[in-house]
Amino acid sequence: MENTDYNSFAVKQQILKQFSCTISNYDALTKEYDFYTLYDFNIFHLSKSLKEEINENLLNLASSKHKIYLDLVIKTIEESPFININPSILDNWFKKYDSKIDEFPNFKSKELNQLLHTNDFYGKLSYPEFSFIESVQSDFYQYAAMLETKKLLDHTENLKIKYTTNNTETAGIPKKIKWIGKPSQLGFIIGALAELDYIETPKHKNGEINFTQFSKDLLEIFDIETTYRSLSKYLNLDSDKSQEPKRKFEKENFYIPNRKIVS
Repeated sequence: MENTDYNSFAVKQQILKQFSCTISNYDALTKEYDFYTLYDFNIFHLSKSLKEEINENLLNLASSKHKIYLDLVIKTIEESPFININPSILDNWFKKYDSKIDEFPNFKSKELNQLLHTNDFYGKLSYPEFSFIESVQSDFYQYAAMLETKKLLDHTENLKIKYTTNNTETAGIPKKIKWIGKPSQLGFIIGALAELDYIETPKHKNGEINFTQFSKDLLEIFDIETTYRSLSKYLNLDSDKSQEPKRKFEKENFYIPNRKIVS
C-alpha cells in the first residue's frame, strides 16, 4: 500500500507549512500591520514562493511520486478556513467607496486605498475609528486569502493534470480520452447521463451525488483543460453554472431517454 504523507519521500515543505499557517490566521491584522502590508508579504509573496517550491519538488521527485505529492499539497491548501468565503463579502464596501471587484487590489478610490493602508502603530486612533478600519481590512484580508488560495488550487490541479498525463504516456498506460468540446458541455452531457441512470455516481453519506468526487473521477478519464471545482458545477444540472449549456442543448432538441425506457 502506498504511503500518503510527506514523510514517504523527501520534499521541501517550509513554504507550504508557512503558507498554510499564515493563510489560516484570523488574527493577522493588528495595530502594527495594515491590509496591504499583509497582502504583499503574507499572501501574494508567499503564494509566489510556494509555486516555486512546488515546481522545485516536482523536478526532484521520481515521476511515480508526482501525483501523491500534488494530492497532498492540494489537501493542505484546501484546509484553509478562508477558501469558502463568500465573494460578495466586499460588495457593501465597493458600494460605499464606489469601487469594483476588477480593480482589486489597487482601487481607484483614494479613500478606500488610504483606509486599507492605515495602521495604528502609535495608538493614535480612537477605539471606534480603529474598530471600523479593522472591520473593513478584515473583510478584504479574508477575500484576498480566499482568492489566492483558489488560484493556488487551480495552479496545483493543472500541474497534477500535466504531470499525470505525461507520466501515463511515459509508462505506456493508455492515454486519456481527449475532450475537444467545452468543459461545460462535458459536464452537462455526463451530468445528464447520470441523472438518467446510465452512470453510477459517487455518493455522500446522505445519498446525494458527490459532485466533487464525480468530477475528480472524470478528470482521470478525460484529457480536458479545467479544474474539478469548475467541472463539478457543470455536472450538477441544478446549479446556476449548468443552466447555460442546458439551454443551448435543449434549443437543439438534445434528448436522451431514461435508461429504464430503452432497457
